[in-house]
Amino acid sequence: MAQTETEFVTLKANNEFEISTSEPWVIRRKEDGFIPKFSENNSGYLLGWVGGQAHLLHRLVAE
Repeated sequence: MAQTETEFVTLKANNEFEISTSEPWVIRRKEDGFIPKFSENNSGYLLGWVGGQAHLLHRLVAE
């Protein structure tokens, strides 16, 4: 079975981070590979802190 490598592109909301181009969406810091945690908010959306600012995952993916 061939192993595929995940492709990443720079995140528009913060150019210090990058996001995978396919599911499952992974956001990581370019410098050291740190992956921020996302948790479900009261509305059911995934919320996480990226570069000191709160972001909804679906909005980051849409950019």
